[in-house]
Amino acid sequence: TGVMHADWVMVGAVTVGGDPDSPELCMYLIPRDQVNVLDTWHVAGMVGTGSNDIEVTDVVVPGHLRQNITDMRDGGSPGAELHGSATYRMPMMPVLGLTAAAPAVGAARKAVALFRERLSSRDVYGTREKQAQRAMAQARLANAQVAVENAETLLLHIAGQVMDWGESGRRCETEARAHLRLQIATVVRQARDVVRAVVEASGSHAHFLDSPLQRSLRDLHTLSCHTVFDMDVGAELYGRLLLGFSPNAPV
Repeated sequence: TGVMHADWVMVGAVTVGGDPDSPELCMYLIPRDQVNVLDTWHVAGMVGTGSNDIEVTDVVVPGHLRQNITDMRDGGSPGAELHGSATYRMPMMPVLGLTAAAPAVGAARKAVALFRERLSSRDVYGTREKQAQRAMAQARLANAQVAVENAETLLLHIAGQVMDWGESGRRCETEARAHLRLQIATVVRQARDVVRAVVEASGSHAHFLDSPLQRSLRDLHTLSCHTVFDMDVGAELYGRLLLGFSPNAPV
């Protein structure tokens, strides 16, 4: 994501170290001009992220541009040792999830605001009434408003938890990270459902290409399909840990 505007790229690779039986999953930092960007990002939603594939061939990466992902997952990166800021000690995956969940909630908030504006100007077909005068429209608006507020409240609560882990200086345990992952996925699902409900109540006008509502719908449907926000995987993972089983997905 963002590769079209980047000077550097980060790629993951399984790395064989001193113990061949225990390879490490690492991230490597490579100058943008040493990789080939493949024009593959032709999608219905999130078009602007430019999340193309990249191809790396015979590139030698110095050791200081390598980072073990396992250390980053629980907030134990080299930056956490070097810098005093809590930002470097926060667990990686929840932080990445929050950065994508926040615009999802923002898009849902905007969708509700647009729906509210539209109600006062949209005529109910075959009548002289405005949609805003209909009880069902009023109820839909109220439900959407409360739903997006709930999503934002949960998002801020999760962000507070992640910040607390960074400020505590403790490593974020696997079960806690799995819990955060499922909570963040829930926020994205809630935001998506808000936009879906608003578009459903907005008539065909919402599907014109110049309508921000259809773009929000496409963006949030695409975002909610990202593996990080997969509710089935996230719920199974957290449930396994609650029951004492080992994790079966990265967290």
